[in-house]
Amino acid sequence: MQVLKQIIPYQKQSDSFYIAFIGDTHIGHRTVDWPTLKRVLNWIRENKAFWIGMGDWAHAIAPHPNERRLDLDELDPQFLTPEQQYKKVYELLEPIRRQGLMILTGNHDDVLRRRHYHDFVDALAYKLGVAYAGYDGFLRLVFRRGRHRQRLDIYAHHGFYGGRTKAGKINRLTDMANLFEADVYVMGHIHEIDHTTNVRLYVDSRLHVQEKVQHFLVTGGFIRGYVPNCHTYIERRMLRPTRLGSIALRFWPETRKIEVIEI
Repeated sequence: MQVLKQIIPYQKQSDSFYIAFIGDTHIGHRTVDWPTLKRVLNWIRENKAFWIGMGDWAHAIAPHPNERRLDLDELDPQFLTPEQQYKKVYELLEPIRRQGLMILTGNHDDVLRRRHYHDFVDALAYKLGVAYAGYDGFLRLVFRRGRHRQRLDIYAHHGFYGGRTKAGKINRLTDMANLFEADVYVMGHIHEIDHTTNVRLYVDSRLHVQEKVQHFLVTGGFIRGYVPNCHTYIERRMLRPTRLGSIALRFWPETRKIEVIEI
């Protein structure tokens, strides 16, 4: 984990900023939905959105004596090796690298680090010039206009959850508020797009009761299930199909308004 801070200057009271969350791209899997992935990347570039990477960049399943997940039918013949997969990830992210705020690793990525003693995501982040946080990161964004300052705290975690129910996924997501105090909580891993909020009350310095709205986001993925003539773990485990893509937020520093957008 890393704790990071970035100052973002702005000029007008009406200014707003997009922050997109992209991950679970699983480059190297045969059923990656390339049109959806490219649409999301184009949206980030065209809207000059900042982005946070959520991990599981590559499918990253390589032959190994203890590797039970390897299924040759799931592999994209264009990107068979981890080197080929992460090279493609770099090519996809390079046009938007200057908009990157933080990169996480995921469980697929981390298996390679532990088994083969090389952190491909750390190397990817270094090459892109984006801060590498590990499995989770706390990011404090400070928006500055003259003497005015507005803070947005984001806690991002690749995620850990093995259940199937929607309620269970949301509960796992909102449990993140028990770890750190933040304004926005984001989690990947479960290949779902979802969003919920929670209102917390607090007493300010003038003894007034105030509300704080916390946003919880599940950040999506790009593997399509139930593809004809392709056998994948999605069918074997009878997992339900999910909406593909990513999620983003739009933040107005002057009013602290947050709008959540599916992309």
